[in-house]
Amino acid sequence: MFVTNTQAINVPGLTVDAMLCNVIDAIKADTTADLSVTLDWGDSTTASSGTLAGSAGSFTVSGTHTFARPGAYAVTVTVTDPATGGTAQSTVNVTADVTQYSVLADILGIVMGPDGNMWFTDQTSNAIWRMTPDGVGTPFDLPSGSAPQEITVGSDGNLWFTEWDRIGRITPAGDITEFAVPTVNSDPLGITVGPDGSIWFTEASANQIGQLTPSGTFNELPIPEANVSPAGIVAGPDGNLWFAEYEAQAIGSVTPSGVFKQYPLSSDTLPDKIIVGPDGNLWFSSETAIGQITTSGAISLFPVDTVSWIITLGPDGNIWFSGGVAKTFSSNNLGEMTTAGATTAMYSAPFQVDAMAAGPNATLWLVGANGQIAVITP
Repeated sequence: MFVTNTQAINVPGLTVDAMLCNVIDAIKADTTADLSVTLDWGDSTTASSGTLAGSAGSFTVSGTHTFARPGAYAVTVTVTDPATGGTAQSTVNVTADVTQYSVLADILGIVMGPDGNMWFTDQTSNAIWRMTPDGVGTPFDLPSGSAPQEITVGSDGNLWFTEWDRIGRITPAGDITEFAVPTVNSDPLGITVGPDGSIWFTEASANQIGQLTPSGTFNELPIPEANVSPAGIVAGPDGNLWFAEYEAQAIGSVTPSGVFKQYPLSSDTLPDKIIVGPDGNLWFSSETAIGQITTSGAISLFPVDTVSWIITLGPDGNIWFSGGVAKTFSSNNLGEMTTAGATTAMYSAPFQVDAMAAGPNATLWLVGANGQIAVITP
């Protein structure tokens, strides 16, 4: 006895009611009454019985289940012949309440634009993409070697992004302007808009924080500590710029006038992305935990069952994180945390999530390798 013809099932809502697979039984005399089927739906709920149909050694397995939340689930089908003790097992992939698109892109950064579309960077093809809420994508080409990385919305209503040695600007209509960073090979990475309307960015290889003023003037501020590898950056509610110091295993802040402070973390933390939470604190991703730091420098670390490189504020007001590597959880992990530090959900995304952002109509957009895009409603 063996299971065959397992189906990859996509359902528009949270309820699946479908044929999952076929069963081939060498004992042709067996009927549906001679076999039993158990379905483990992969969401930590109690396994349920499936429905068998067929005869003469050929059967189908069907099942009905309602998931609590959107996601990709690996459903384990187990068919048993109690009389012989024979067992057959297989896995069926079910995606519930997830809209998926794909483009030919290597996406690193994503943000919702002021026009209600999603904008993302394409490092491999050297392009900026605009995608409508219904999945229609348009690429805007950059010069060869641009390698765009992170992207944000500026105070001028345009999209701003980091490139190799440049800061780029693209209007919602697709007009592109590039600005050469004074320090060569500085590797601009994280980017945000400051309270002064300037574009602020990290220079990962130059160990600096950069500023591009609305008048087009660059200022570069050397970080006092050496070789910190500044990564993500965000404007804090206190009017300062806050950034992750990956190699230094610390969080840094700098005033618009250039006064730096450093807040050390525990060893092996390796912070990467940083955002402002709805509680007025800074939240950051790391190798070991989701971190919170107040504007006065008080740090809290909340361990999670994943290496969490990606972090964003979801449309539901919670902190969402992902990273692609887990300790005991699926590699396509996705987590949700309240501002109290409680992880309310961990479940599998349809693919390894490399970036994510809140989108229109209270959605969350996930992007992965090879241009994979998924949209969920938390």
